[in-house]
Amino acid sequence: MSSSADAAPSERTAVTRYPGRGHYDRATIDDALDAGLISHLAMAHDGLPRLIPMMFVRRGDAVYIHCAAGSPLGQRLQSGIEVCLGVTTIDGLVLARSVRMHSMNYRSVVLFGTPAYVDDEDVKREMFVALLEKQVPGRSAVVRAPSRKELAQAWVFALPINEASAKVRTGGAFDNPDDLPSELWGGELRIRTSYEPVPDEHTPPGTGLDLDSSQ
Repeated sequence: MSSSADAAPSERTAVTRYPGRGHYDRATIDDALDAGLISHLAMAHDGLPRLIPMMFVRRGDAVYIHCAAGSPLGQRLQSGIEVCLGVTTIDGLVLARSVRMHSMNYRSVVLFGTPAYVDDEDVKREMFVALLEKQVPGRSAVVRAPSRKELAQAWVFALPINEASAKVRTGGAFDNPDDLPSELWGGELRIRTSYEPVPDEHTPPGTGLDLDSSQ
């Protein structure tokens, strides 16, 4: 029985391995998408699988991705090809008392659909600002906005969040009862993202960088 009150939107999104970790409600799906910094876009090309890591951002009911204008990837996406997009955030390493029982805590999403080409310049500009804000909150307020030429150099696609599922693991290890009477440490090594600013050669000496403390 799924831990989400909603049913899987399709057979291919139904979580069959540990179905209790499956979630089909938008709140859980959106949370997992917003937590991830990188996605992997899968598609078929000439009868062979292709998997491409891509930056992305969710805005409303769609996930937005972009590529160079006229690129082979963009042409395939413009052709109306169906894709599968995956996003995973590892929240912690789960340490058990036997090799096999070690695991990870994570939030993940699998999303199926056909990306729609975005031709609206305002939407494209908003997408790039949202993408930057996701990566470095507050950064878009202090840097130059994208020019019309820069926007024209990129193709943007919107993948609707219609056929998607999330899978979430939390908690500790499933230790064998026979392994518990030991002096080994068990639990979760939580993972936190940290940043180390390394200025380039064009940054004036003494110039600081303000980062959101929550990042």
